[in-house]
Amino acid sequence: MRKLFTVLSIFLLTGIAFSQSFHTITVDGINDFNTSAERFTTTSGSNLYGYVTFDRNYLYIGFMGNSGHGRVTDPDRNLHIYLDTDPEPNAVNGTGSTSGEFWRYNPTLPFSAHYHYTCKSTSLEEFRSIYNGGWQGTSFGTSVAKADSCWEVRIKLSDIGSPVQLNVVAYIEEDWATSGRISGGIPGNLFTEVEGGGNITFNSHWLNLYLLDQVTPNLAYHSTNYQWAIRLKVQSGSLSDSTAYAGMSFNATNEYDAGVDLPKTPTPPSNYLEIFFPHSNWATALGPNFMRDFRVLSSLDSTTKTWDFTVRTDKLNASVALSADNFNYVPSNYRILIQDVTSDSLHDMRASGTYTYNSGTGGDKYFRLIVGVTLAAANISVDPTSINYGTIKIGRDSTKSITITNTGDSTLSITNISSTLSVFTFTGGTTYSIRKNQTVSIPVRFAPASAQTYNGVLRISSNDPETPVYDVNLTGSGQSLFPNISFNTTVLAYGNVKVESDSTMSFKIYNTGDTTLNISLLSTSTSFFTVLNSAPASINKNDSLTIQVRFRPLAITAYSDSVSFTSNDPDSPTLKITLRGSGIEVTLTHTYPAGWSLISVPLTQNNASTANVVGDDFTTFALYDYSENMYRPSDSVLAGRGYWLDNRLQPLTARRMELCRFTIFKIFFEVSNTFQQR
Repeated sequence: MRKLFTVLSIFLLTGIAFSQSFHTITVDGINDFNTSAERFTTTSGSNLYGYVTFDRNYLYIGFMGNSGHGRVTDPDRNLHIYLDTDPEPNAVNGTGSTSGEFWRYNPTLPFSAHYHYTCKSTSLEEFRSIYNGGWQGTSFGTSVAKADSCWEVRIKLSDIGSPVQLNVVAYIEEDWATSGRISGGIPGNLFTEVEGGGNITFNSHWLNLYLLDQVTPNLAYHSTNYQWAIRLKVQSGSLSDSTAYAGMSFNATNEYDAGVDLPKTPTPPSNYLEIFFPHSNWATALGPNFMRDFRVLSSLDSTTKTWDFTVRTDKLNASVALSADNFNYVPSNYRILIQDVTSDSLHDMRASGTYTYNSGTGGDKYFRLIVGVTLAAANISVDPTSINYGTIKIGRDSTKSITITNTGDSTLSITNISSTLSVFTFTGGTTYSIRKNQTVSIPVRFAPASAQTYNGVLRISSNDPETPVYDVNLTGSGQSLFPNISFNTTVLAYGNVKVESDSTMSFKIYNTGDTTLNISLLSTSTSFFTVLNSAPASINKNDSLTIQVRFRPLAITAYSDSVSFTSNDPDSPTLKITLRGSGIEVTLTHTYPAGWSLISVPLTQNNASTANVVGDDFTTFALYDYSENMYRPSDSVLAGRGYWLDNRLQPLTARRMELCRFTIFKIFFEVSNTFQQR
């Protein structure tokens, strides 16, 4: 018994340092607030203290000391309290208003307030307002009292919606012109005190209270805060424990927060049922078990947080009901699940609220609270699922990309990417984190090393539970390098060529391949067409060669042939260019009456000018040769031969003029060539 008394004594003495239970205040003008747990330093410093506490039914606020110009309870002072009964993570959001009601001072508030309470010190007259698109009078239960320098107010919580969490500011306002002072702001950094009245904008600070038992109101933790909590409760017969709270807060940490993460009293020796959060690394005088575990506030819209907890009992084969409630500020899209670690089963506490099990042989049973948006597992999707590169020449490459998409909810973690063949390579990293509906593109390159078919795999490892290894099949063929022959034409058409005269045409051979094109044969099958180039010949890649072919007809007939080529192009080792042409004779004749002049070309002639051959007596003439009973324009002028001269000066027809001019030109040309050769 002495040992148990000693343990309980330690608990009682140590517990005072950690927390404060609900505290009921008698509103009578006598200060019975707890100075260590409920007193606040205000904007007036030690001249004027504020007090805040609560119990299950009421919120209590008091002031004690002096405002700027005398005791806070002296005449012509106003006490103002603004309440936000539905706080938001961003305090200025919500259904209330950041614009306070105008009295001596017109404040802009640091949060969106729903209720405003005012009391005048002279008569203790009270004013109550609610914001509903504008400030308007309302009623809610209050009590007020003052005596000496103490002024106290009580507000009934059920009349303002029974809030679980409150944002609060309070201050004193001196109600006289020019020198009236605003003072005593709670919290102490709410504003800078001034005189004179008018507009004043409060700083972004306020007091946040989660109205739970075992809360110490004046902890720094409550300044400018927001929080949510879930209460866990176990019950079996007449035994129950509802002290366990898991939550998140702006001002919490993920480690032990004194006064917030409250330790659990030691387990009784018998007849017990308790629930707690075990933290062996959070050393306190009461041991490693805690009835509250608050973490730093973070979004759980795409993840979850877990709290491990234990239910301990010495009851045997008893039915134990485990429940969760107090979800007021837990975002509605968060799931609240309890996992029975032993059976590995999940239970939705929003849907059912209670999980019942049998205690069996008693002792400890382990659970896990899971809060947040439970995500579907990561899911890998790859497009395309395979790649065929076709045929690629050796020394060249082809790059195609695959796209990896996460179609699951959880982040897809690519832990490794590898290729099974060295001819298939990829660029980029081997690890990626891909969020829901996001993609990553992976370029994959094929560079064949020899003339063969390759079949490889791009292997992707990830945290997709259904497809931890995803294979993308890769295939492609290597092709040897070779030249490629092509032409700018496939036919040389010479048209009509005078018998025993020459006509030369050309075409080009191109090498559009990868290596040197070697021409080993250039030939025709007849003597009428002659290739003027010689073989063998070489053409570098991306270069060309001009081939000349001469046509010389020997008779008046049509000719055809081809130029044959033999090369090292493996696709076209032998090719031909078609050759076509016709031999013709000049058939221009004209019959003239007798009486023309006959001239002779000398055997030797040093000067082939017109004057020496024909003379300068005629400006228009033609030379004709007489044979086969006809006069024919002479094809050539031969030495020692006679020709008929048509020197008539009568006008010539256009056709005759054309013939004469042609003949004169031809004669002069032939004569000139003939004498030069001689």
